[in-house]
Amino acid sequence: MLTFDDGTVQVQAAESGGPQMAATVYEFGPDLTLRGARMTDSFWEWHRRLEQEGRIAHSAELCPERQGLEIQHWTRLTGWTSARIPVR
Repeated sequence: MLTFDDGTVQVQAAESGGPQMAATVYEFGPDLTLRGARMTDSFWEWHRRLEQEGRIAHSAELCPERQGLEIQHWTRLTGWTSARIPVR
């Protein structure tokens, strides 16, 4: 987790292990509202390796995750809900 001078918080979620860890980086505003996400370059390298191994049927360029990520969040008022967040 990183916190910046403007109050922005970034959280990195590991998607794979090893020295070239694939990760998704989530960005939150100072009030901890989720602003968006991005995948690291190593995430896309990992994706391409999985393509070559035949474990993923679509290319990194056409990956549905580029269109946004579905997340679940909880509030006291609504309970658990799903939302799609933008990916940069």
